[in-house]
Amino acid sequence: LSNIGNHDAALIFLKRALKNDDKNMLFWKLMGDLYYEMDNNKEAIKCYKTVLSIKNKSGDNMLNFYGEIYNSIGACYFEEEKYSKAVKYYKKVLLYKPDDNYTLLSLSQIYFYYLGDVDTALNYTKLLVDQVPDSGFGQYQLGLIYLEYGCIEKSRWHLYKARRLMPDYAPVHDAIEMIRNTH
Repeated sequence: LSNIGNHDAALIFLKRALKNDDKNMLFWKLMGDLYYEMDNNKEAIKCYKTVLSIKNKSGDNMLNFYGEIYNSIGACYFEEEKYSKAVKYYKKVLLYKPDDNYTLLSLSQIYFYYLGDVDTALNYTKLLVDQVPDSGFGQYQLGLIYLEYGCIEKSRWHLYKARRLMPDYAPVHDAIEMIRNTH
């Protein structure tokens, strides 16, 4: 139902289903996803945290699932501009999925743009690019970080690589043009 834009009907269905089975982790996750899609992050967080409170005996089979839940909570806190809380939950994702590229990039961007911690942003971006050297966004982020450090040649190298990987991504072109005009 949510795939066709009928979020209200999907919520009604899930609430009814949860009345019959309030320990169903998947239903709670789906309801959290619906609230997130509806920009109701506070309710989404409640649903995701309910998932985490339900004891599950599946053990290792649930690692990716828990990683997704922590990722979802981190995304909600990011949308609420609660960056320190977003970082807390994104770091928990890495306990379950240490090579999660989306999470590494998200952490890098939060530290760089919102928390002003360039060194930590660099560390997370390097982890990403070490795993995926052809990550255009990772290369772009490295270019911006090195530009912030004043390492113009390193910045230029990473930005040119990002441009090669993502030729239609306008911010890469803008950053390269800025370097040309100022250095």
